[in-house]
Amino acid sequence: MRCQKLSWGAGAAGTVTADAALGLPKSIGGGSTHANGSPAGLNGANGALGRDPALGSTAGPAAGGNGGSGGSLAGAPGGTGGGVAAAGGGSVGRIRFNTRAGSASIDGTAVLSPALTDTPTTCTQGVAATQ
Repeated sequence: MRCQKLSWGAGAAGTVTADAALGLPKSIGGGSTHANGSPAGLNGANGALGRDPALGSTAGPAAGGNGGSGGSLAGAPGGTGGGVAAAGGGSVGRIRFNTRAGSASIDGTAVLSPALTDTPTTCTQGVAATQ
């Protein structure tokens, strides 16, 4: 997991505050395809920072599925064609904010995929277990 320009500050009542732009990879990536046994150009795109899905490969007779992103959690299935089947795109991961107060304050410039406000989402927040 990579982050850009990330800083954390202690907010009121023990909340976590993201003070700067936060970018997290959106998906595992796009699906691969198969073209006459040739390995060149068959992989789908890697997951990148942002909310756009990673594109599946279109190099062969069957297109790879796009990766999941934002509120579309599952990657798309791979296609079939020319007697071959392509791989599906990867699904989004999980983001969890655990704080003493149970809430995270996310700056408006932060980019989360999925975000706390997406429906459905795998981005959650809750009370941290403390002892």
